[in-house]
Amino acid sequence: QTHYRRSGLPKGVFESEHEIKIRNGKKKPVSVYVNERIPGEWRILSESQSHETPQSNMAVWRVDVPANGEASISYSVRVQY
Repeated sequence: QTHYRRSGLPKGVFESEHEIKIRNGKKKPVSVYVNERIPGEWRILSESQSHETPQSNMAVWRVDVPANGEASISYSVRVQY
């Protein structure tokens, strides 16, 4: 989590920003699925790449990570309880 905000938002609402870095030590590129459980009613405000929503409480990103390399995703979300 890189940022969190409640002030100035309605009661029971917060916004947070996240960055996830993935490293690959293999000699071949890999695809990794990042599953983020998000409680309550939520909406992605911005993201570095598109996500899927297989369940109402989950966002999933497919990340391609190069051989002996690193990849990252970032997103911001608004959550209401």
